Amino acid sequence: MADVNHARVTAELGDILALLAAQPSAAFFETGVARVATEWLRQRGVAVERDAYGNLLARAGGDEGPPLVLMAHMDHPGAHLVGRERARLAGGVAATALAAGVAVRVIAPRGERRGRLVDFDAQKRTFRYEGEPLGRGPAFAVWDLPDLIRDDERWTMRAADDLMGVTAILWLLGRVARRRTGRPVIGALTRAEEVGLFGATLLAQSRRLPADALVISLEASRELPGARIGEGPVVRVGDRTSAFSPSAEALLTAAAARLAKREAAFRYQRQLMSGGTCEATAFTAFGYETGALAVPLGNYHNVDPDGLLAAEYVSPHDLTNLALLLRELLRPIPDPQAPIRQRLARRANAAAARLEATADGFTPPAGRA
Repeated sequence: MADVNHARVTAELGDILALLAAQPSAAFFETGVARVATEWLRQRGVAVERDAYGNLLARAGGDEGPPLVLMAHMDHPGAHLVGRERARLAGGVAATALAAGVAVRVIAPRGERRGRLVDFDAQKRTFRYEGEPLGRGPAFAVWDLPDLIRDDERWTMRAADDLMGVTAILWLLGRVARRRTGRPVIGALTRAEEVGLFGATLLAQSRRLPADALVISLEASRELPGARIGEGPVVRVGDRTSAFSPSAEALLTAAAARLAKREAAFRYQRQLMSGGTCEATAFTAFGYETGALAVPLGNYHNVDPDGLLAAEYVSPHDLTNLALLLRELLRPIPDPQAPIRQRLARRANAAAARLEATADGFTPPAGRA
C-alpha cells in the first residue's frame, strides 16, 4: 500500500474513533458505544445483532472457510454511582491516581452532570460523590479527560482501551461489506470486560460462535519492553493468565511477515503481553482456537508513570498497521507451520535409520528418565 493510502486509512480510522470516543462508557453502561457502532455498521450494509447479554455480533464477507472472529470490548474503567453521594470503582485503576480525588462526568437519567469523586477507600473501592445533584436512577461516571486529541504522532484520549480494537473491527467490516465472497468475518463487541471478562466469557460459554472459528482478541495493552509505542501492532503470544494457540500465533506472524515484505511502512512486534488478562483467555478456556493482537498503550488504565490520573495515548501508525494486518488475514495464507515441519521431518528422516539400528542396544544413562 502506498504512503498516500496509508495516510487515508489513518484518517478513516481516526474518524471512526472520534465517533466512538465521544460516547462515555463503563462496564454495564456501554449503550453509547454500542449504538454508534451499530449505526455505523448498518449504514454500510453490515448485519448486526445482539445476544442475550448485550454483546454485539456483526457479520460480513462470504462463506468460504472457518470464520475469522475479531473481538474487542466496549467498556473502560470508570465508576458506578450507588446512591446520590456514593460511587464504586468499576475496573482496575491504581489507588495513587484516585487518592487526591478525580473530576468526573456523570451520565445520569436526567442528563450529564459534573462533579468529583473523593475520599477513595482502596479496600472497599468506594468514593464519596461531590457535585451537581443526580436525581434517581442508575448513573455512572467517567474521568473528566479529553474524548480524543489527534496529533500526527500521538492520539490522546480518555479510553483508548479498548476503542482501538472496536475501531479496527468496524473499519475492516466496512471494507469486507463491499464483497460477498471469501472468508466470513464476525466482529464481536463485548461488555463488562474491565470487571471480569463477563461479556466475553458468557459469549464463549453460549457456543453461539462457530466451533471452528479462529478468535482474535484485539486490545490496547500496556507498553512493555519489546512492545513499544510506534513500533507497530504486537502479535501477542499470551497475556498475564494464558498462552494462546500456537497455530493462531503462527498464522498472525506469517501474515505480518508477508505484509512487511510487501509494504515498507508496515511494522509489527511479537511479545508476551503480561500487563493484563485479555478476552482471548476466556475463549481459550472454552476450547476455541485463539490468538491476540495489541496496540501498545501509554498511561494504561489512565495512570501515568508518576501514578497520577491521565489520558491514555497510542500511536496512530500502530492502529493503522493493526487494521492493515487484519485485512491481510483475509488473504489465503499457506500453512505457516509447514516450513518448520518439513525442515524438522527432513532432518529427522535422515537420522531415522541410525536410530532404528541402535534402538535395541540403547541403555539410558543411570539416574535419568
